[in-house]
Amino acid sequence: MARSNKFINKQVIVKNKIQSLGSITFDDLPRFEPDKNGIHSAKILNANRKKYVIEFNCTAVEFDMNISPRAKREKVFPSFFIPLYQYNKDIAIEFARVLLFQLKTKKYHSSMMTPYNLFSKYLIKNKLTCLSKITLDDFSEVVKMITQSRPQPVFSNLRTFFATLPTIPTAIKDDIREEVFCHQKISQQTKTLKERVAASTLNSDYSDYVMFQIYAYVSACLSEIEETITQTESFIGSTDYQSFFIGDGKEKYASYISKGDKESLDNAFLIELGDTYRSNKAIDELKNNLSDKLWGEFINDINNSIYNTIISDSWPKNIKESSNVQFLCKDVIPLAFGNNKNHKKLFIKKILNGENLTASCLYKSQSSSYKTPSTINKYISFQLKKCNKYNAYCSFYTTDNEPTTWNCLLESILLGRTLHFDFLLMILLSAESGRNKEVVSSIPNKIEGISILSNDDLFSSEKSVELIGFKNRGHVNRGGVQPESFSLPHQSPLFRLMALFDKIRNSQQRSRDFFFTDVDIYKNWSIAFSKNNQIKQKNGELIGPLESSKFRKVFAGEMLNNWLENIRHKDDLIKAVANDLQNSIPLTYLLQSSSTETMLATAIVGLQQKFIDHHQIVAATLKVNGEKLKQDRERRFLCDCIDPTNPDYANNLNIQFCKQFDNCLGCSKAEVYEEHLPNIIYRCFQYEEILNINRDLYDAHYVIKHERAKQVIDMFIEKASSGQKTHSNACNIAISAWEDPNKYLLPPLLHSNA
Repeated sequence: MARSNKFINKQVIVKNKIQSLGSITFDDLPRFEPDKNGIHSAKILNANRKKYVIEFNCTAVEFDMNISPRAKREKVFPSFFIPLYQYNKDIAIEFARVLLFQLKTKKYHSSMMTPYNLFSKYLIKNKLTCLSKITLDDFSEVVKMITQSRPQPVFSNLRTFFATLPTIPTAIKDDIREEVFCHQKISQQTKTLKERVAASTLNSDYSDYVMFQIYAYVSACLSEIEETITQTESFIGSTDYQSFFIGDGKEKYASYISKGDKESLDNAFLIELGDTYRSNKAIDELKNNLSDKLWGEFINDINNSIYNTIISDSWPKNIKESSNVQFLCKDVIPLAFGNNKNHKKLFIKKILNGENLTASCLYKSQSSSYKTPSTINKYISFQLKKCNKYNAYCSFYTTDNEPTTWNCLLESILLGRTLHFDFLLMILLSAESGRNKEVVSSIPNKIEGISILSNDDLFSSEKSVELIGFKNRGHVNRGGVQPESFSLPHQSPLFRLMALFDKIRNSQQRSRDFFFTDVDIYKNWSIAFSKNNQIKQKNGELIGPLESSKFRKVFAGEMLNNWLENIRHKDDLIKAVANDLQNSIPLTYLLQSSSTETMLATAIVGLQQKFIDHHQIVAATLKVNGEKLKQDRERRFLCDCIDPTNPDYANNLNIQFCKQFDNCLGCSKAEVYEEHLPNIIYRCFQYEEILNINRDLYDAHYVIKHERAKQVIDMFIEKASSGQKTHSNACNIAISAWEDPNKYLLPPLLHSNA
């Protein structure tokens, strides 16, 4: 049973006046009355019984293909309307009124839009401007435009649509009602095996080889961020901490850089991190707690260099007594800026624009006193070394031997205050959940005022949170938004990182709509991250930009399993990885770093999902070497059964005669021969069709069965003497049957929620 949707009872709050579907005219269709903005809106029910709003925009020139997830939330934008309205206003309004009429008695689903899209395209293409002149031939031509794999329902909807349009002549509508759908003759086109396999999407996911690299590099970056924050907070609370701005801190900082050894440079960087952390924390506290008036007075005092009374008596007590605020206002600002207009201007610009303060900005006015001619080269070398040290920086940017703006980013990245943290967590969450960026980026920050990380998953066997995102299922009208929920255990490293992220973002942005940023950070960094980390296919080719749609929900396959087998300590693991990958990727560096524990912990999540649950393992016997079929066999769809009275695909079964054919591959009584392979591939197509229609239904009932089927296919390819040829022949049979509407290798998958 699919997990219940906690958004199901949410109501859509619409600011503009929305029309009711009950306003009837002389032709029994609802009225169409745009508001002052040229938009006609109406309340409707979605297929999942959720309240939605449908909008018809009479002012837009073209349909906006880049409508934001926030704008699409609980709204429907019929894509046929704008181009048809631009072509013929009267016909577009008639189409809209018919749709509104249908939605009075029907729940909205994206498939409803198909007749409207087909007929509107036909009218525009053939330059028809009067529905009263439509003939039966026109209807037949529109029917020919149907390309769906199951055309019969589309034909029925199209016939109903034509019969409902009031200006089509009654005689024509009577003829249309009598029309019966006839399957069109499909033109056979010769396709290569490569084209057919590509069309089947069986091999569209990243391989285990690629997925492990993605996990490794993302986890290494996140580990550096987590460790830096922990180390910096610990340093600030220790007796070793001395700020650049307090006592002889500046001299100590300069001496560390002059010494130039690893320990000294690490200590210098800790001072930078400590001052950066506390200064930004202070700005966060001031922004979140001062009124606009008090914030304006704070800015004016800096502009006028009035530092003695910069902490106002009017400030809230907790802010006046905050150690971070005291540090910023009494120690940093007077020494860092003094009466220098340029330095003050830069500081004010940063805090007003929401930018992070950095050590380079805060230390700038004092640079001449510690960057002497004899140490300037050491200082440049120090900046370059610290950037090259951290994978969290090198994964996004490159460095050279000249001091550039890269210096300003490092502290902010490592302290989790930049969108790089969003990007890395979104990648890891996509990889572990199998959800793409659309779903992950639409996770709300809160549900009914409560943090999404407090949204307990009541159906999980261990303490977990239920994360909920949204996916647009309506590819034609771009309005079929459906929720997708997935579970995240509290004990996982990913939950710990998301809790840390939430703490930092709540300090920076007290109120935000989505858990992650709504900026398209994939566009910014999916290419750079993949390229800088040299993520490769097994043949040595770079994979190109990261594509979350190719992430496997369960990736950790035999390769990781082999690595962890017979591993006694870290050195064994390093050797195994290096030998297997032949040093084609620099994982040896990562495995020797402190990120190993988190990297393996996240990877093992996938390993456990795939191998620990014995129900998911293929238990059938594969006859891969041309063995002859038994005469007295019990035939099944995906195999032959040697004892249907005693299945063992699950524990404690009490079945007199098994008919659970989709569980056969997980049963030891099953025997799979070469003749079954086309059926298994065909079944994979059916599983993928369910996946595209309803992800929750797929996850609840078919994901394990699909995984078994794919494993059987892989095992035939690997173990049969002519495995690739056998697979090619079977794939051709399955694809040919799938593309032929008159041919079914297997009965359809049936489920009450399908």
